[in-house]
Order: sequence, then C-alpha cells, then structure tokens
Amino acid sequence: MPFTLRITRKGFFTKRTIDIGEILENCKFKFGTYNDFYVLDEGKHQNNSCILYNPQHIGRGIYFDGNNEAMVEISINTPTSQYEIEDFFALAKEICRQYKSFDILNVEDNKKFSLEELLGIKDDFIKFNYDELQRGIEKSGFGENAWIMTATMWPIWIDKKMCNELRESKDLSVFSQLLHDKQNMDTYYAKPSLMRNEVDNSILAIYTLTEDCLSIFPMNFNDFISASNPQNPIRADKGMIRFFIFSENRPLDGMWDYEEFIKCVMERGATKYDDAHILIPEYNKAGIEEMTNSILRHA
Repeated sequence: MPFTLRITRKGFFTKRTIDIGEILENCKFKFGTYNDFYVLDEGKHQNNSCILYNPQHIGRGIYFDGNNEAMVEISINTPTSQYEIEDFFALAKEICRQYKSFDILNVEDNKKFSLEELLGIKDDFIKFNYDELQRGIEKSGFGENAWIMTATMWPIWIDKKMCNELRESKDLSVFSQLLHDKQNMDTYYAKPSLMRNEVDNSILAIYTLTEDCLSIFPMNFNDFISASNPQNPIRADKGMIRFFIFSENRPLDGMWDYEEFIKCVMERGATKYDDAHILIPEYNKAGIEEMTNSILRHA
C-alpha cells in the first residue's frame, strides 16, 4: 500500500523547478530505476523519475516523479523501515524548501496538509507502518507462505524465521535492520532472459553465472517478479544456466540444466539468502569448469 504526496508549486512569479542534485546532496540519497524484474539499475533515471534511497539504511525505496516543472510526486511503500520514513519526510521538507510556496496533497486520501501538519503525523505514520508489518505477517500465515516484498535493490522473499523475528519485535527496528542487511551487499542479483524455443514453442528462462562474482540466484527458475505484469508473470517451461569467464571476457559455449546447477552449487558452498534464493560464492574459472562437468549440458 503506497503513501503518496503531491507537492505543487504556488505563485505566478515562482519560477523555480526542483533541483534533484540539491536533493541528493542535502538528503544524502542515491538513485536508480527498476528493470523488468524490480531489480534496481543504479545511477539511472527515466524522464526525471527514479527511486531514491539512503545507502546508510536501505529500505524499500522512495519513488520520485519530477517530470512536471510545477509539481513533484513522491511515494513510499508500506510497511517500510523507520529510517526510510524519516528520509521520506525529510525529502518532503526539502522539496517544500526549494519551492518556498506550495500545496501538499496526500493522493490516496485526497487530504491537504500544511508542512507543519505533515511533519506532525510522522510518529503516527511510523506506528501505522508497524501495524501494517504485523498485518502482513499474519496474512502470510506467520511465514507458512513466503511474503514477497519489493525493496530498493531487489525483491525479498520473507521466510518463516524472518516472520517470527519480526512478529516478536516491538517496533520497526528489526524490520529496518533486515531490509538493510539483505540489500547492503556487493553482489549480483540474478535475473532471467526469457526466450521462446523455436523447436517446441516452449519458454526458456536463461540465467548467467559470472566468474569471481558473489551472486543471488533463485532456487526455482520461475521465482522472479515481472514488472510488466506482477500479478500474472510469464512462467518458463525450462530453466537453463550459462557461464561467463570474466577474466577472458567470454562466455562458455552451450547451456546447462538449471535444476542440476542448483543442486551442484548447494554442494559447493551456496547458502540460504531468503525463502526462495541462495547466495552463491565466487567461483574461479577452474571451479566453473569443474562444475560444468557435473551438470547436464544442452547444446
């Protein structure tokens, strides 16, 4: 459930447009845009719209739409971390500072605020997010079903252990730390290339593992979210894995069976990341070549 603010510049003689550079500097934000699988492409924007986040405490991301010279919309998903809530209100305050004269509207409730009134609801909004967190845990059956949550850097499948820890918490601190820890990683989050097999018209989900690259991969090749249709994403009939030798800037010829690949890496140091993904350690060229000899290969 989003919480969206529309901040509109007032006054016939007010010419200023929002300076995103000042926002990034004053609020200590970085930015990016989502690709087709809700994985953030850092440092990119689309028509002055992007996802803002604070690298010191990464949450679920703040959507910023600045493609209208006289108006800005910012939106935050709930539940999110207490730190990101504070960042969101700081962002609203910074936009108002730049405009000087403005109107503030909560889009979902069609409710207007003064800046003082808006800042005054922050504590209540933090409590609302905690209540939303507990409702989400209850809806997931306390972790019996994974709670799939989009976040700043990539989606997270919240498992039973995480749910239990969040349910026992008395505030948003455990949730805030979980979101940051799961995303503050120098790692590659694997996403598929979806291709249609011309021979039998089946759909292939093709992933790539790169040499010397810590990586997060789904255990099931269909565990991804499609941004174009998140409620009814394309489902692949077969999963395949390719390998890229970074030191030689070349792919290995051929593709290998994905399910056999997952079994193989689980025997070679992979660990659980969340309810649907594993963290695969770095493999050098020799390790990858040894692995390919153990996996069913396809031409």
